[in-house]
Amino acid sequence: MAMPNSETGAVRGGLFVISGPSGVGKGTVVTKLLESDFGFVRSRSMTTRPRRPLDPNDVKYSFCDRETFMQMAVGGQILEYTEYGGNLYGTITSLLDEDIKAGKNILLELDVNGAVAIKERFPTAVTVCLLPESFEELVRRLRGRGTESEDVISVRLNEARREITHFYDFDYIVINRSGKVDEAAQAVLDIARLDSMRSCRMGDFYSDYIKSICESDAEGQLSIRE
Repeated sequence: MAMPNSETGAVRGGLFVISGPSGVGKGTVVTKLLESDFGFVRSRSMTTRPRRPLDPNDVKYSFCDRETFMQMAVGGQILEYTEYGGNLYGTITSLLDEDIKAGKNILLELDVNGAVAIKERFPTAVTVCLLPESFEELVRRLRGRGTESEDVISVRLNEARREITHFYDFDYIVINRSGKVDEAAQAVLDIARLDSMRSCRMGDFYSDYIKSICESDAEGQLSIRE
């Protein structure tokens, strides 16, 4: 059930998925959204990568070995997962369910396959695909990072070609133009604010409104008798 945000007045309780090809700037956009006043929170993920000394305890990740991770995935305890840098990263089903029931505005940063899996499980989730203004710009960004070999870049570009076939599986497409990441983040925030006004998010308001009608009718009947 949706819950009102006491500070902003926004109705809380939504699941928002940010996806798109590697190099499009998902991480930067997500960081800006988390810093906004909308009340976005991350849902903690499970990963097989080793814990680092500076990792905050139980904030962003829970840690396990690969065997345990795969057992959880097979058993449905991990809703979706991907492999990056030889490590597995996945969405913990129970924690996501808890966050949704608590009325939180959950923000997930996932690859295309993960976004599709979330949409199948949670049809009311809002999925947003970030894209650059052109494929040539994506190539420029990947090479401009200077952190990956040409072989790795080639793999990422081939994956981007495959991912674009899911264009119409997303609710919204937001263009993250070079040098205009603030505009892309604002576009996603606007989408989230509009989504908060969907009838399925306004259950608490509806209940209160019906209650006020009943109270008004009761008072009116009392006045008539008097």
